[in-house]
Amino acid sequence: MTRSLLLYLEVIDTGIDCTRPYDSKAFTGEVTMTSAHRLQHVREIFCHPVSLRAHTTRDKKAPRSRKRGVSIGSQQMFNLALESSATPPPPGETKKATLIHSLSLAGPPKASGAQHLQESVFGEAWTERRRRIKRTSPFGDIPGWRLVSVIVKANDDLRQEQFAMQLIKTFKEIWEAANLPLQLRTYEILAITSNTGIMETIIDAVSISTLKKRLGAGLTLQNFYDQVVGWGSTDLMLIQKNFVETVAATSLLCYFLQVKDRHNANILIDRTGRVIHVDYGWILDNTMPINLESAPFKLTQEMTEVMGGANSPLFQRYRKLCVQGFLEARSRYERIALLLEAMESAGLQCIQPTTVSSVRQRFQLHLSQKDCETYIQGLIDASLNSWSTGVYDAFQKYYANIY
Repeated sequence: MTRSLLLYLEVIDTGIDCTRPYDSKAFTGEVTMTSAHRLQHVREIFCHPVSLRAHTTRDKKAPRSRKRGVSIGSQQMFNLALESSATPPPPGETKKATLIHSLSLAGPPKASGAQHLQESVFGEAWTERRRRIKRTSPFGDIPGWRLVSVIVKANDDLRQEQFAMQLIKTFKEIWEAANLPLQLRTYEILAITSNTGIMETIIDAVSISTLKKRLGAGLTLQNFYDQVVGWGSTDLMLIQKNFVETVAATSLLCYFLQVKDRHNANILIDRTGRVIHVDYGWILDNTMPINLESAPFKLTQEMTEVMGGANSPLFQRYRKLCVQGFLEARSRYERIALLLEAMESAGLQCIQPTTVSSVRQRFQLHLSQKDCETYIQGLIDASLNSWSTGVYDAFQKYYANIY
């Protein structure tokens, strides 16, 4: 059974170059991880040393005065909590994850009206929580201080998730280089072993299923935004803009990578209307035993309502962005193919001998631009209010209580 632990980590970037001889006087902050051999150990694991403390709400009795350091590293994935000790671990062994002391999550008094409604869904804003923790932390005044949130997972193979995120980052880079307003929220994933790893927490966001459960199962996203910001308001325009740009990007992503299991617990939405997909356990040629999702991607009536309906100018913009994003990704197909080919011998279930050719076929490289645009519009029409999407959502609601 998969086990997860949510951690808040205080990270202090020391700026110390581990590739050079370490001078213990180079960093004089209160953080205790200052011995050379521990920095050396971190460098061997991750290459970029930082110092930090970890917080968890499960260790409620630990004293505030307990200030043992926690070693961790990596510029790319900086938030693995490891036990700090006076001596380095034996060769071939890694240190155990450790919990340092408790963290009060009690936020400021709740607001009223629309703000209270939003807080009842998303909770305390991350910027406010970070400011509050920084104010009470004994390390908050040290330059380079920051707060990060991660999930430590056990009995879960994150190698495929990590590879999926590499592909997603590549799509994001392609669209950003072309100045296309297609937004993708990426997050860091690090598979440590074949059954353990850590993931960056997506802050200020909840799943659509959670949103519905907290405010009533019959509530739609349109109802929610109508109550929070008012339908037709200036704030709603920004939310709709973010919603359209993220739904267009994730629609293309789900099509190209054949991302399945798209129930509403795997689709998050943040405070500003951005849609974020998580859980890439079923992608490419790693198909579900019973595949009820035959649509190219998920595009429900509820989603189109946030855009103003299927005949609205915003939905037409969604169509245009899908076309632009598809054509730009098609012109950079080699970047995607290179990643797939490099992983053919990695032993991932999602990579099979026919995977590269199947992905190539989905890019429709043989079509002219005009024919390709027609093909993309067909994908949107086939996905819009697809019966198979509705059946899968009903199945998840009945068997897994996912709304």
